[in-house]
Amino acid sequence: GQIDLAVLRLDALLVHAPALPLDGDLLALPDFERDVVALPACADRVHAHGDDLPVGRPGVRPAVLVAERMDRKIRSDDEVERLLGVPRLGVVPRVARLGRPPRRGALPGSPRQFRFALLTHQESASRFAESFRELRTSLLYSTPGRAPRTVLVTSLDAGDGKAALAMNLAVALAQLGSGDVLLVDGNLRHPELHTILGAPRGPGLSAYLSGQSDLRGVLMATGVPKLHLIPAGRRPQNPAELLASRRFSHAMEELSERFDHIVIDAPPMFGVSDAITLAPRVDGVVLVLRQGRANREEAQEAVQRLWMVRACLLGVVVNGVDGGMVRPRPEYYRSWRADDDGRDDR
Repeated sequence: GQIDLAVLRLDALLVHAPALPLDGDLLALPDFERDVVALPACADRVHAHGDDLPVGRPGVRPAVLVAERMDRKIRSDDEVERLLGVPRLGVVPRVARLGRPPRRGALPGSPRQFRFALLTHQESASRFAESFRELRTSLLYSTPGRAPRTVLVTSLDAGDGKAALAMNLAVALAQLGSGDVLLVDGNLRHPELHTILGAPRGPGLSAYLSGQSDLRGVLMATGVPKLHLIPAGRRPQNPAELLASRRFSHAMEELSERFDHIVIDAPPMFGVSDAITLAPRVDGVVLVLRQGRANREEAQEAVQRLWMVRACLLGVVVNGVDGGMVRPRPEYYRSWRADDDGRDDR
């Protein structure tokens, strides 16, 4: 497959925009040379709806494009598909302040500062929980034939809400009730899932990958029905090498026979190679972007890195979206007031 030509045309226009006249229609501008980029095997599926993208933006002057290019942050969830050429799987609202503290379904030992990561369990009737049910539906239908069984969740940088998002996605999948769901803490450097769930840190994934334990010894039940956990365990000296080992692939094969869905929380894309190491070894990858914080160039680079290792990028989730942009229905979500975000992961 090839990246949609409309995306390449727009990128070329943005690159050359400073040298173009500030009046005139984009359609009147000459064509620019396009590069051909190889995509992974699943790219045709992931980019299928990209055919609907318009070639050029009639009526938009190059000066406007120059202004957009100077603003390097992703400000709107709508621009994700246009900018990256990948599906937008879901939009998660900013929800740190509640009208009342969540009491239902509280887990023993779970610190209050991590309540954002358990809201789909504790406040299942909220607008926030509904956003994860919508994400769950998008994920289940993101691949032809069958739903992806092993899903890796990563982000651009620390503080994007990745761990909390992985947790809530796993809870939403478990709430289907069709089978057991496994949550794996693949962030061996800065693990948090065991703290969120009030579970012991180990023995965990690092013990299994280093041969100190079998899978049965690292599996843990949680206080969430049908949700199980493999914590990260003790921090090893060689996390990248352990994640690249054959034992990880063997674990995914064995665990896929027992669990309907496996959600893996991986480190961010930049700074360490762990996410890129794991990405091609799962059924699909979900990339988390925080609105107003995600850098456009970094987001494009992250997508390119995933394609280079032939990972199947299922799509992007935009986190921390302003409440007014997700079309709330107040009559259904009376437990909520105000909106802000919770940044739970490192």
